[in-house]
Amino acid sequence: MYSRVNGIRDYYQAIMALAITCQVIAVLGEMPNNRSRRLGAIYEPRLDEISGIIVSSVNKDTVWVADDGKSERIFGTSFQGNVKCEIEFAGKVNDIEDLTYTLSPEDQSYLVVGDSGDNKLKRKYIQLIAIKEPVLNSSKTPKLEITPQYRSRIYYPDKVYDCEAIAWDPRSGNFFVFSKNLKLN
Repeated sequence: MYSRVNGIRDYYQAIMALAITCQVIAVLGEMPNNRSRRLGAIYEPRLDEISGIIVSSVNKDTVWVADDGKSERIFGTSFQGNVKCEIEFAGKVNDIEDLTYTLSPEDQSYLVVGDSGDNKLKRKYIQLIAIKEPVLNSSKTPKLEITPQYRSRIYYPDKVYDCEAIAWDPRSGNFFVFSKNLKLN
């Protein structure tokens, strides 16, 4: 797993790629024959400001969601919004913003949680927290406390940012972090 942004130039290129991707998605959403469909809605009091969501790679009808900055946990929900699992992390977690995946060399799926929010721009580093994606076998709503397999700290090369999103590139193995408060000259 990579523990740092690969230079500010790559960071700017990733931001520009994200902006282009967002524009393409916006255009596709306006096409008359798009194949999007509503799968459900989440009406859960503990999840009133979802900031990250990713479809499970090992559990049918499951999405993993992060609620912005209010908790040190993530939730597994059904596509209809019913909570199936609540995961708390052993150790310090500040402000979870987003989720992504990575694969181990053995093709084991890991959930990567971006403990990256910093609205006050005071954090010395952010961290990516990786856990093996749990397989949910029960009809109960399990509450799990998981010790992460990896914690990778990211120190920015020039100043502090409020990171709102993370992504993993399976071709290069690099993680990317995205900020909403970056000002280009």
